Amino acid sequence: MARALPKALPLECPHCGRQLHDIIKGQWRRTGSSNILSATVRCQRCEHVRREEIEQVLPRKIPLIRSTGKTSQRHEASIPATQLLVVGEEFDHPALGRMVLTALETRQGRPPHAPAGEVLAIWAKDFGTVAIPVSVGQVQTTRTEQLRVAPEEMFFIGQQLALAMGPVEVHAIRTKGLQTVEAGSVPAVQVARLYAHVPRPPSARGRAPPYRRRSETDAARRPRRNATPRDGPARPGRVDRAPPASEEGQSRPPRNRRDGPPRRGRPERRRRHAS
Repeated sequence: MARALPKALPLECPHCGRQLHDIIKGQWRRTGSSNILSATVRCQRCEHVRREEIEQVLPRKIPLIRSTGKTSQRHEASIPATQLLVVGEEFDHPALGRMVLTALETRQGRPPHAPAGEVLAIWAKDFGTVAIPVSVGQVQTTRTEQLRVAPEEMFFIGQQLALAMGPVEVHAIRTKGLQTVEAGSVPAVQVARLYAHVPRPPSARGRAPPYRRRSETDAARRPRRNATPRDGPARPGRVDRAPPASEEGQSRPPRNRRDGPPRRGRPERRRRHAS
């Protein structure tokens, strides 16, 4: 069955530039991977009539292996034969969504780029969400959890994340370029790993509470250690003795060592030293 002709197409007019043209008559023919329309067209602005050949590249169905996590599924992608495919670039599938190309297979091997007409198979991975490992350091162990986010989401130092084990705080970011970022932010598509720790509770943050002077009530309720009879009750098990008093009833100062009794020793040594 003959293919129907379109009523109008946007074409380049030699007098007016790009304008909408009416298709007066024409005929389709197939050549390789494209259809060519030989038609007589008329510009809707200046009404200039001329002959044009319009090429329409047909889409080519290429096997597509799509990976999501650890699983892979086989699909098909309809791509124009002249479209250039590049490894590492995004590819939007009408049914599967966003994905990124990981490998292209041709008769010459797996080049980094190739036109769709030469590609035999396409390998891609899901790009709607990216999986980012999060390493949470604890006292003696380190736990790792997976976090799936959108590729355009940003991560920054000090950010709070809600994981299955609880809230954590990011303190370092490892990028795919093998760089460790300790300040600033990095998009999720460039993150290789996040390093985080469990934040301290608000009560444990900041400085210690200010010093509070002991009041008379505190001193009576909780006496100081090694207290004497003058400033509080004595420690249990200790006997407090008053200093010896003189004949006048006043406490005398401690006697000097020279004023005490003579040292005991051998008398013959003292006499020999004296002689």
